[in-house]
Amino acid sequence: MLENAVFLHLRRMTQNIWYYSEPSFECNFLVGTDNKPETAIQVCYELNEENRERELKGLAETCKRFNLSNALVVTFDQTDIASYDRMMAKIIDSKSFFVSSLEVFLNS
Repeated sequence: MLENAVFLHLRRMTQNIWYYSEPSFECNFLVGTDNKPETAIQVCYELNEENRERELKGLAETCKRFNLSNALVVTFDQTDIASYDRMMAKIIDSKSFFVSSLEVFLNS
């Protein structure tokens, strides 16, 4: 449900939303401008020991593939910074995400 809510919020702000997957990973959303991805976004209710590597690997691999420096993980109520394979990702709680504009994520 959180992933659907994030999609709807992004969709209200832009049509430049993509999903990306490879056989060994996926990234929930790529958002950008002018049909060019600028930020990779993963969504999970909670980032924990069981899903941390899977979620961050998908984000890191997508950032490498598209040469992105903006990475974001939207969770229900966590905020932090996470690193994985030289990628730094901002972890943001859903309340903060839903009151923010797209420019905040494209320029983070």
